[in-house]
Amino acid sequence: MRTFLFELDDELNMGCSKSLKTVSEKIAISCMQNRRLLT
Repeated sequence: MRTFLFELDDELNMGCSKSLKTVSEKIAISCMQNRRLLT
């Protein structure tokens, strides 16, 4: 499970930066919250 989370890490980073550049603030916020949970 932990390796799965680490593999998701890059996808989360990409998703977060993409979301921040779009109107999807909710996605960006939940993304950042997920990052806090992972670290």
